[in-house]
Amino acid sequence: MGADYKSKLQSLAQGHHACLFYKNIEVAIPITIEFIKIGLERNERCLYLADPLTLAALKRQLSHVLDVEREASRGALQLSSERHHLVDGRFDGANMIGLLEKGVKGALKAGFAGLRAAGDVIWELGSDIDMGKLAHYEAVLDKFFTGQKLTGLCQYNCNVFEHDCLCRSLTAHNA
Repeated sequence: MGADYKSKLQSLAQGHHACLFYKNIEVAIPITIEFIKIGLERNERCLYLADPLTLAALKRQLSHVLDVEREASRGALQLSSERHHLVDGRFDGANMIGLLEKGVKGALKAGFAGLRAAGDVIWELGSDIDMGKLAHYEAVLDKFFTGQKLTGLCQYNCNVFEHDCLCRSLTAHNA
């Protein structure tokens, strides 16, 4: 995202789905925190999916800028390492989109303006790192975002994904 990531994150509107490429989590966490802060300011429920260690690091740093427990208790902040979208440990794109659809409906029903979701793609994939399936999912996901009360930030660790996969993923995002 570069040095001007705050203005880029501010420009993300509902229905947009962007990606963040990072080489170490210490770079990704401040961007994720800004993404969450903007969502809370816009009265959006914020969901972040990642592995337990990343969640702990995010929560620690997030606690310096907002009351994490208060935001979680009022339902505005959901930090999760659960993988309900996996089927037998394998990624299922339809389940993931269903999870997001349910999340949007739940956020709106709870009085939020929408859902702001971010996640570490490698964590979301589980044991099924099928690049073809991922590219198809990202294209379907991008269409799903259109017209939704949903803003997304897919996070890709550049140390894990091959260059051509990152390029395909970049073109599958509408923001």
